[in-house]
Amino acid sequence: MASHRITRLGLQPPTVDFIDNELPDYHPIFVNPPARYDPTSGKYIPNDQMLTPQSASISRTVRSSVSPKSHCVAPRPALNDPQTFQFWNDVFPEAMYRLRSGDREPKGLVETAYSIRGQKHWEAVYEILRSARDKYDQGGLVRRARRKVADHIGPVAEATNIASQVAPGSTYSTPVLGSLKVLLGAVKTAASVRSEVLGSLENLIPTFSTAELFLGIFRNDANIREASIQLTISTLVAIERAIVFFIRHEVRKAGNAIFQGADYEKGLLDSLQMINTKATGLAGEAQKSHIYQSHLGKHITANHYALLKAENVRLRSTSPFEPASWVPSTQTQTPITNVHLSQEALSRILNVSDFDISDIDFVIAKKGLLPAKQRAQVEQAVNTQHFQQWIVSPFSAKLLIHWDFQLPETISGISPLSSLCVSLAQGLGAHDQFMCAVFFCGRHTDATDAGDYIGGRAMLTSLIRQLLRQCEFDTRSLSQQVHVPSLQQDRLDELITLLVCIVRQVPKSTTLFFIIDGVSLFEREEFQDGALGVLSTLLGLVRDPVVFATLKVLFTSTPGTEIVRAAFEPDDLVLDISGLPQSEWEPREERMMRELEGRFD
Repeated sequence: MASHRITRLGLQPPTVDFIDNELPDYHPIFVNPPARYDPTSGKYIPNDQMLTPQSASISRTVRSSVSPKSHCVAPRPALNDPQTFQFWNDVFPEAMYRLRSGDREPKGLVETAYSIRGQKHWEAVYEILRSARDKYDQGGLVRRARRKVADHIGPVAEATNIASQVAPGSTYSTPVLGSLKVLLGAVKTAASVRSEVLGSLENLIPTFSTAELFLGIFRNDANIREASIQLTISTLVAIERAIVFFIRHEVRKAGNAIFQGADYEKGLLDSLQMINTKATGLAGEAQKSHIYQSHLGKHITANHYALLKAENVRLRSTSPFEPASWVPSTQTQTPITNVHLSQEALSRILNVSDFDISDIDFVIAKKGLLPAKQRAQVEQAVNTQHFQQWIVSPFSAKLLIHWDFQLPETISGISPLSSLCVSLAQGLGAHDQFMCAVFFCGRHTDATDAGDYIGGRAMLTSLIRQLLRQCEFDTRSLSQQVHVPSLQQDRLDELITLLVCIVRQVPKSTTLFFIIDGVSLFEREEFQDGALGVLSTLLGLVRDPVVFATLKVLFTSTPGTEIVRAAFEPDDLVLDISGLPQSEWEPREERMMRELEGRFD
């Protein structure tokens, strides 16, 4: 009897053997399936339910150890909690970059110890502001006498006392709120604006603290991020003007207050009012995001409830204690649980070859047939301001390179610009911190040469395939975010969703490049429906706040584009090769690669 039981446990029905061993060869969806055959129960059960007695015991222990207190919602952090600095430190670099690129630094701060434009975080800016404030508060008989003259031009002694109350242990001791308090103190020293500033004191600081809370909640909202960057820039401008006020000679300030009257320190007051305006705008954006997310949350909850209800009905009807009478309705299809695909299975579903490799080989083989002067002219692009700003910027960026006049020679859809794209892709491939996906439109316009791999769908599947080759992704998460049956049907919208989800998983430490050559070819009427949506998606990812990696998108085209250029021209992000001087040098790929390597380092 014992041997008979062992034989029964060691065997499984032929149907199970076929499902486990043969089906994966017929369809990729059966690679690494989400269920396994359980010989004890004689049926397939989900992988996460196949627990050993020990793991089941551990699961019960964990559940029993969870106390009711663990479900309590954490309290809102205090204003002086360091966690509240995190979002400001995230947006600070871009805000400082825009400040340096836009407004001119006040004359009194240029190349002095009180300049804030070289700082990399809020705390450093606040330290400089506090240092200027300390200089303003320094003692000495003569200095105090001058201070008394300036402070008593109007009834502002009380306001000066209020400004001196900022201390490290205060409730509003964050770098931002502390800076704001000091700004109020600086503005209040002018008698002509005292009543107006004191009137705004009651609402300004609570508004700013509320803004910090919004920033922590809506961290991935592009509208909130942009509003917070504008608020940060306004604060930096006001801080600079306050520092100038602090370090300016007291007698000069007193004289200015007398002769300027109501316009005394008008710039400082305006900058303070701008902070209030931007903070109010940020709060408005947060309210809109809250309304949107609440509506979306209700919709998701309703769908989830419907799914659970349908699954409950199905399970009840197929219970072993009742007749199995459940049949899917022909009118309303019961939602199907998403299948968790492996990365290999996902690649097989895409059903695309690694033709990007053969395309690169083709360009390398044919570029020697292109005119040498034209190739040398293209090589000059890497030294232009447009190209250098695009490749070295620490932020995501896009660039369109045209050859719009005196068009270059092309061979089988390949131009001198294609050679530049290959050199760039090869240079990036030599560095671990870079990922690169490249596509040559000129190689995928004719079914005679490219077979089924033509148009926007070929571009999209190739880009996805290249990313899957270069990085390991969380395919379990991807399986929940995309609809696998739609992928199998080769639906373009679902493929676009897959690309977006994959890009959002690329780690923050990586710089991801998308290089698309010959874009104008896909503006043809027969390719527009598929290709323009893919190109638009790539450009949208540059501004996607959920993309953690730095994203660089490069489009090249000869002749110039008619439709796509509209996404680049407003920001002056179009580089025209035909406008570059014709080089007398012979094309030297080694020289260009050295120059590119210098940019990469």
